[in-house]
Amino acid sequence: MSNKNKTERMELPEKKKTERMEIPASPSGPKPSSFTGSLNSGEVIKGYEVKSLISSSTGEAEIFLAQKKAFKAIIKYYHANFKPKEDILLKFHNIVHPDIITLYEYGTHKGRFYEIMEYAEGGTLDDKNSDGTYKYLPMSEDGVKQIIDETINAFLFLHKEGVIHRDIKPGNLFYKNADGTDLLIGDFGISSELDTEGGMSKRMTSTLALSEGYAAPELYGIAKDDNKVKILIGPEVDYYALGITVYELLTAINPFAGRNPLHIMRDTIEGRVADDILTRPEAKKISSRFQKLIRGLLTVRHEKRWKYNEVSRWLKGEVVEVFKDVQQQKIPALKFGEKSVNSILEMAEAIDADRDLAVKYLMRGMFEQWAMKFDESLANDIIDIKELEGDEESKISSLLFLLDPSLPCKVDNDIKVNTISEFIDLFRTRTDLIGDVLFGRKSTDVYAWLAVHSPELGDELKQAVST
Repeated sequence: MSNKNKTERMELPEKKKTERMEIPASPSGPKPSSFTGSLNSGEVIKGYEVKSLISSSTGEAEIFLAQKKAFKAIIKYYHANFKPKEDILLKFHNIVHPDIITLYEYGTHKGRFYEIMEYAEGGTLDDKNSDGTYKYLPMSEDGVKQIIDETINAFLFLHKEGVIHRDIKPGNLFYKNADGTDLLIGDFGISSELDTEGGMSKRMTSTLALSEGYAAPELYGIAKDDNKVKILIGPEVDYYALGITVYELLTAINPFAGRNPLHIMRDTIEGRVADDILTRPEAKKISSRFQKLIRGLLTVRHEKRWKYNEVSRWLKGEVVEVFKDVQQQKIPALKFGEKSVNSILEMAEAIDADRDLAVKYLMRGMFEQWAMKFDESLANDIIDIKELEGDEESKISSLLFLLDPSLPCKVDNDIKVNTISEFIDLFRTRTDLIGDVLFGRKSTDVYAWLAVHSPELGDELKQAVST
């Protein structure tokens, strides 16, 4: 980014800012605490004097209200084991954009990292009143249209600068003013950077933090490269999260609250989220026009998902087509043994129930021929699995978790685990399994399952075994 970009405001078309919202008469913005946390009242960082503790409930940092002369700011004081990405901070230092929280300063104080940023007096869109009710939610469709307008304006700037926010949700959208006006995007703690000068519009990685429900399907590692599960990061992930956010703003309901993360992941990858949330009772009041927007934003195939151009056209009242995901299309049946299989999930269940027969189908090309009829990308992934080095049992394990990542991991004939913590706890108590499992003396799903759920742990185990 040039120095000019860092000091000048980006030239943007004139647009209407958020209209004043009618909210309950209660103190606006975050409520300062009487406690000062790890910083003392009156302590000064970069000329900003700490006034009060706003919150200590976040997992990564304490939030303080500070002041420099008559100017208010927020100090985000990270816990000792947390540190944001400095490449992202460097990019945002002193950028002025009307829809993005300004980062004034950052550095280290008493051995802990801090950020000093713009104070959003109106708080977040999901803030609550003292009685537990939402301050701003649910919103009218006109109000949400204005939120969308300002949010995609910020996206346009961010994505051109090669920054993917990756954590868009009501709690990371702020109101600059105490009266609930002027939207700002904040909290870039898990953002990713792309090489825009090199022409990159995507980035591949092997592991990634995410917020279940708001995370796009590609963030669950469904892309493959060099025979390893890879995660595809691009601007489209922010638009997927915007789709869930729009639903939450309209209904004041988080549709994923209390749900099993593995079930959320399966529904996301299989493209069932839009149908699920839009058939719930609270969705009845959502207009057909907004329902179409949500479907466009929640399209599973990232290259077909609505982005800036489509959403801008929708805001203008134009008719924009929604791509019909393969997961919503009719999948042809395949005779697997004596059973007729009619969906991807049914296929995963059938394979798991008869892995010997699955080996024959895989090696004879029958799975890829079936997939080619409705999803060429899936067919190519199956071919890649067939051509992997290793035994046939491990290939079947990889195929299973390609088709249904939510399946449990078979560690032994009668032992299965569902989460990484269960996996670790098992090996703490059953040390007798370690050698057989890690050295491949037993047929297990371990390495294929770890490739989906914790690639870094799988790589560490393979390295330990090889040495």
